[in-house]
Amino acid sequence: MSFLSGSRSFRGHACRVFSLVEIVNAQERYPFIVVLPFSFVIFLVSITAEMKRIPFDLPEAENELVAGFHTEYSGMRFGLYFIGEYATLVVMGALVTVFFLGGWHGPFLPPMVWFILKALTVPLVMIWTRATLPRLRYDQLMHLDGSFSSRVTDQYRGNGGIVLLAR
Repeated sequence: MSFLSGSRSFRGHACRVFSLVEIVNAQERYPFIVVLPFSFVIFLVSITAEMKRIPFDLPEAENELVAGFHTEYSGMRFGLYFIGEYATLVVMGALVTVFFLGGWHGPFLPPMVWFILKALTVPLVMIWTRATLPRLRYDQLMHLDGSFSSRVTDQYRGNGGIVLLAR
């Protein structure tokens, strides 16, 4: 959770507004992934954990549990559950596109095509990550969230605040 708040604060400071359209318009010259790469990584890790994707899927690790939605639901209920999970991936991809990838800005193609390409690339990367990363143990996850992410985002916010005050 501390990761998400650390990422959010600098996106707003970089363009000085919280309107999604204005955030995209602020990225007309350079997308925020170039300007704020650390914030992008923080946000990507945060949404991965929020969606309970590997390596953060400890509550519903399907190959280790004999409970949960994998055994409780079957047929159409199970299908609807999975459609919901992948719809969340697409929505998060759209948010990453708006916040960091420049939204609908891009050369040669119409704006809607750029937005769809960028928004569908993020779920592809998330699915690829799920296939390649191992699952974290509970102690590793607690260390990542409890000590590492808190310190990293607090330092990031502090340094960013100093930079913003220096302007």
